[in-house]
Amino acid sequence: MKNQFPTLFSPCMIGNVEIKNRVCKAPQTTGFSHMDGTVSSRLVRYYEDLAKGEVGMIIVEYAFVDRDCSKSASNQLGICDDEYIAGLGWLADTIKNLGECALYSDRELRASALFGAAYEISVSQSLAPDV
Repeated sequence: MKNQFPTLFSPCMIGNVEIKNRVCKAPQTTGFSHMDGTVSSRLVRYYEDLAKGEVGMIIVEYAFVDRDCSKSASNQLGICDDEYIAGLGWLADTIKNLGECALYSDRELRASALFGAAYEISVSQSLAPDV
């Protein structure tokens, strides 16, 4: 497949972050978090398996930002309180330690970590590869 689609499997840059290829995991929910939205070992294993594969960039699934209005699915990932930070750090470290780029989708995309990232890419910048 790499021979058929050489551009798809070639490295690219997003801002100053190099991505190993142009295969991207979209931010759909898995339902693998705990009922309260905290990170579970099953969720970490899921993202670990993705990071070990041929996915160049992983956009972590959508998460609820408050307990009252934004939760839209059972076992949805949560980011609305400090209690979630340790689990989100575990998830980000797992992905990063396998050499992958993890993104959390918000007003800005933050690469290489979920919070306090060293690299920030404004949504207004073009994220599409040059053809």
